[in-house]
Amino acid sequence: LDTFGPMGPWIVTRDELDASDTRVRCWVNDELRQDASTRDLIFDTKGTSRGYAVLQPQFRGSGGFGYDFRMAGRKQFADKMQTDLVDGINDLAAKGIIDPKRVCIAGASYGGFAALYGATSLGNVYKCAISVNGVADHGTWVAHIISRYGHDYTLLLDFIGDNREEVAAGSPLRNAGSTRAPVLVIYSSQDTTVPPKEQSVAIADQL
Repeated sequence: LDTFGPMGPWIVTRDELDASDTRVRCWVNDELRQDASTRDLIFDTKGTSRGYAVLQPQFRGSGGFGYDFRMAGRKQFADKMQTDLVDGINDLAAKGIIDPKRVCIAGASYGGFAALYGATSLGNVYKCAISVNGVADHGTWVAHIISRYGHDYTLLLDFIGDNREEVAAGSPLRNAGSTRAPVLVIYSSQDTTVPPKEQSVAIADQL
């Protein structure tokens, strides 16, 4: 799971860095894993300079933060990995940084799942959601990953869970009828990791 997200964050002031066009490289165990410019980001950095507060946490289960943090994500894909975001929102609201009545969630791949889950199961928290190549049904998605990439990826089951009823209960696709917030679904027709027909297209048809 080390390839699921970048390490960070690293904080600098706005006058120290041109965040609109900065090359970012990330090594894991001396192996270059990421090498790109911030101008190619799906979600760019301009929002903060225009008055938006951005909360971008490293979700529990992420690599690079120690064993305990990684294992804290076990079977929490549609549970604490999502309510952690709500805790972050509540903290920012308590500090007066944000208006809790004007919160949107956006993400890609796993982040897309979080956005779809937020819209379908936490609709009272988010006023809008944006999913880019997002996982809409994590039960069918993990079966696809194991089938395509091999049994080494059965580790994902530790995070998603192996109880079919519990997994189904947290599926944004199965809960699409409960959506209260408007949802923007964006996907690549060539995505082989998160097949659009079974995921993005399927939930877009239900919204």
